[in-house]
Amino acid sequence: MNRTGWIAMSFASVLAMGCGVAEEVETVQASSELTVTAAAQADAIPADASKLIPAGAEHIYFDTPSVAYLDDDMPYGYRYFTANAGHEFKVSAHEADEAGQEVPGQIVDFKLQRAVKKSGRWQWQVVAYGAHQNGSGSAVITYTPPKSAGQSMYLITAVAKDHPASVTIGIGCRGGAGCATALQPNQSCGGHRTGMATCDEGLFCNYEEGPAICGYADAPGTCAVRPTFCPAIYKPVCGCDGKTYSNQCAAGAAGTGILRAGRCEVEVVGDWEQKLKSGAMVNYTFNSDGTFTSLEQPACVFATPGCKVKLAPGLGTYSISDWTVNLAYSSPEFHDPKATSLVFSTTKKGAKHLRGDDYGNTLDLIPAK
Repeated sequence: MNRTGWIAMSFASVLAMGCGVAEEVETVQASSELTVTAAAQADAIPADASKLIPAGAEHIYFDTPSVAYLDDDMPYGYRYFTANAGHEFKVSAHEADEAGQEVPGQIVDFKLQRAVKKSGRWQWQVVAYGAHQNGSGSAVITYTPPKSAGQSMYLITAVAKDHPASVTIGIGCRGGAGCATALQPNQSCGGHRTGMATCDEGLFCNYEEGPAICGYADAPGTCAVRPTFCPAIYKPVCGCDGKTYSNQCAAGAAGTGILRAGRCEVEVVGDWEQKLKSGAMVNYTFNSDGTFTSLEQPACVFATPGCKVKLAPGLGTYSISDWTVNLAYSSPEFHDPKATSLVFSTTKKGAKHLRGDDYGNTLDLIPAK
């Protein structure tokens, strides 16, 4: 069926069925090559249902409009989302000019499908058509998933009569809440939250530079969409994951918030220690001039009576790359390996750790008291 035929069919379907339509099934093409031929019952959506999502489809979020760019080579704009049963939501699509006015003569149409499972196979079921209303050029429908739908995945497929077209697609929850299955853009995340505390797929809990300090002390962040394109501007920032990124956009694309502007720096100057399960003690001292010493004292040193052994400290230099402390041993000759690294991290309560392998052990060093 061509684009014009689909639009005509959609208009006729909407006029014939009205607002309170029963769900119907239409044969559809998806990335998994599944077709629907009979009515189906929806279940909660597991991960393998994502195979239904067409190539090029983008996640859309409530109250966050998304623009689909359509032309003769890509005539369909696909957007998918998840929603809870029993809550009415609205889907809209339109094309507007630079002044925000709808394009004269343009006709926009879409169909809304729900992922259902029939005979053990996931497939799309058409649940509503959206067609232009009163010659306005915009298409709007409201839909309330039946209680049997549970948490379901939906697909919006939008078309436009004239190409090229920039069609704005949006979804909103009637009543303002209850539709979304996870936190949406601009909603608070992290901190002291219960229940729906996870940002939706494709989002991350973003912490801006400032008092939130990456969620330490349960400070909240905000769900944000991961950028898909970032400018080639070098304005380094330190991410909440302890890595340095070229700019704030690049950090967001990696799914992390901002600890502070500038490259990550690790403050390790001072004494660090760990008592091993064997009873032995490992000590490191990092000096401000870039040199360090390390020492492993066997368990018998701390026994009563204690043993007398000749201790040979390791000597060398260290350098810091992002949150990794690289050690290069220069003496004594017996220390092996000659180079190793320790990763610096902090807990939400601010406790500092240096973790890595040395002296034949997996270490978790803390500042000496």
